[in-house]
Amino acid sequence: MSQTLYVMRHGETLFNRLRRVQGFADSPLTEHGIGQCRAAGERLRALGLSFDLHCSSTSERACDTLEHVMGALYGEVRPYERMRGLKEFNRGIFEGEPLYLMPTDREVRRTFFTDYGGEGDDEALERFRRTVTAVMRRGPERALAVSHGGVGSLFYRDVTGEGEVVPGQRGVPNCAVIAYEFDAASGAFSCVDKILPDPEA
Repeated sequence: MSQTLYVMRHGETLFNRLRRVQGFADSPLTEHGIGQCRAAGERLRALGLSFDLHCSSTSERACDTLEHVMGALYGEVRPYERMRGLKEFNRGIFEGEPLYLMPTDREVRRTFFTDYGGEGDDEALERFRRTVTAVMRRGPERALAVSHGGVGSLFYRDVTGEGEVVPGQRGVPNCAVIAYEFDAASGAFSCVDKILPDPEA
């Protein structure tokens, strides 16, 4: 049996709109973000997709995203699990601060936040990978996991060796879905599809 993990980034939030650092810190979905979630659910429905396991980061923005997606996909909110391991990486004392304070160089950012009470890239990636591997070891044919842009980017680059999900665009777009096939024998993931939102939406 083939197994596929679908990793989705949450919809647009207030901090996204205000260009604030948002890791462990949380902020609500905007009305636009809610619309993105519903559109994502409709895209998944149009593709004929359904999932036998649903999970989300414990952050409210991710949980709300999953509930709005399921509402559009199934017409109801189905049971799902909240998992700390799917959270965004911790940016320490920079949480809630303006985005322009963050370093832009990727190599600098790898360990930057560890000096300020946060996580480094390797720590966050290991946490995320351990969590999604445990999810897939439970045997779902298709699992949907709502997470975040930072750890989502780290995982995508680790699996594919590529730079960005969308060439020329940093990070993962809100409500983008990346599909990874899981090899139960080796525990390896491979990227098999991207379901990207309408850039005009």
